[in-house]
Amino acid sequence: QVIQACGGSVDSTLTGRSTHLLCESQVSNMYVQALREGKRCVTAHWLNTVLKRKKMVPPHRTLHLPFAFPPGAKPCSQHIMSVTGFVDADRDDLKLMAYLTGARYTGYLCRSNTVLICKEPVGLKYEKAKEWKIPCVNAQWLCDVLLGNFEALRQIQHSRYSIYTHSEPLMPNPQLVQNLMAAWKMPVKITPEAMS
Repeated sequence: QVIQACGGSVDSTLTGRSTHLLCESQVSNMYVQALREGKRCVTAHWLNTVLKRKKMVPPHRTLHLPFAFPPGAKPCSQHIMSVTGFVDADRDDLKLMAYLTGARYTGYLCRSNTVLICKEPVGLKYEKAKEWKIPCVNAQWLCDVLLGNFEALRQIQHSRYSIYTHSEPLMPNPQLVQNLMAAWKMPVKITPEAMS
């Protein structure tokens, strides 16, 4: 209803007039077909951002793009995560991202935590994590896991996950989303059929 109120239309199947596929996961036949046909594959989070801004913008946060594993799969089920330095929407998004990967999220840090996601390498949680030998990573680590870089799970100590200078820490790794972003390089063609 919201899409229609803003001038869009919704089909339950992928048709020639479809310009976007709203989906949660990259693991579906419809997603594969949409990608092959050059459709823009996005999530409800992207749609909410567009509606809030009242402007069509390309996906610029990891949650704007479908995750790379089947719904219900839990690549981080062995992790207990906490975050430090993030506030408001960023913190909420990281909690959701942890949940989507199957991790348990805690607002506090204790010895049973297996990873601390840091905005910067400072603060009490960070100092305690170092003392307790809990890996400290930037948000890119969790973004990479969501977008299919499962090597990140084994390479938690990789130097790329200890760089804390990203101006947009929840931005997707461009190398992991080239196929998803290709459709955004082409303008959406509105055919007369689509207008009817």
